[in-house]
Amino acid sequence: MDGAGPGPRDLLYDALGQASAIAGVDWRATRTETADAIGGLRILPTGDRTVARTVPGFAGLRAGWAALDHPEVTGGPLAGDEGRAVWSVAEALAAALPDRLLLLQNGDTPGFLALTPDLADEALARAATAGIPLSATY
Repeated sequence: MDGAGPGPRDLLYDALGQASAIAGVDWRATRTETADAIGGLRILPTGDRTVARTVPGFAGLRAGWAALDHPEVTGGPLAGDEGRAVWSVAEALAAALPDRLLLLQNGDTPGFLALTPDLADEALARAATAGIPLSATY
């Protein structure tokens, strides 16, 4: 160990996580786990709304995904959707969200952020300049 603490990027990610402004979702997550993680995101810049409260019909969408996650219905949480569960839920929520759902590539665990459209455009431009792998989800 070299004694150098976490870098600025790690500190930023930690601060966003503590503020419920970023959610890391393991690529093996179920639909329900993904919906809960993305649904709990606070939409920046104000953070006074969450994705779950902003997406029309979120509770119904989540209930449908929960039903698909039951083994007696589909054969297992990811049956027929291996490796796609996270993306199918993210795509559906991004399409229904009046704000922007952004993707932060971080190896095996993609991170999601929800921003107002004007802030999203600025964040994408600044991230590109800084070499941060941030992109619009869909």
